[in-house]
Amino acid sequence: MRSNGGVIRIPEVATYSLEDTMAVIAYAATSTANSPEATVSKLKRKMPNAAIPSADTVLNYIYENDELQRI
Repeated sequence: MRSNGGVIRIPEVATYSLEDTMAVIAYAATSTANSPEATVSKLKRKMPNAAIPSADTVLNYIYENDELQRI
């Protein structure tokens, strides 16, 4: 896992960066999208050429970090 300042750790072999992942999380927190899937869909429509991880990828990163916190 890459350390990213303690916010969230992204796996070493990850396709997406911390910034890509946090963009989805920040947009979800500040928009009217009511699910991670809706958030990703909106972002992909707004920025079709941007690197936007899927909702599953973002949730997996969060889940993996939660699991690391328990160890």
